Amino acid sequence: MVKDDSDIKKWIDDKIKNKNFKNIFGKGLKSKNIFLRDIGKFEFAPIDIHEKRFLIRTGIFQYYLGKEIDGTIINDPFDDTQIEKALKRFSEEFLTGEIEGYKLADNPGIVDMFIWYHCAKKKEKNGKNIGGAGICGKNPRCNECPLKDACLMGQNVVK
Repeated sequence: MVKDDSDIKKWIDDKIKNKNFKNIFGKGLKSKNIFLRDIGKFEFAPIDIHEKRFLIRTGIFQYYLGKEIDGTIINDPFDDTQIEKALKRFSEEFLTGEIEGYKLADNPGIVDMFIWYHCAKKKEKNGKNIGGAGICGKNPRCNECPLKDACLMGQNVVK
């Protein structure tokens, strides 16, 4: 029986510490990381097409090609684990800011939310955008991107 919210926190912390996620997540790494990020464990970053596009287009993934991160040689842009490791290492090495007291260097899940918003398609509902900015989506709008000067694709597309 759950007595208070500290019991739930202890249960979640134990699951994370022991990597014991069986029977709580149905699909795999992305589902696990979405759940953990959404409950405030921002050191976890769910990887999907938005993060892949962004990290490859900007050159962040290529920066780590051939390098070893946590025992893995980064060489496969289709491997979500490698994309996640590149995002985490990038956050550690290059992001020095904080949001609401969370250091971006230690919390790639927060960075993931910015990437998702930057890339996800705009969706309108009752006149309000409930999706993302749609800048770096399926059909990128590099000329509108505030990162175009630091982005490999932006530098080659926008003249």
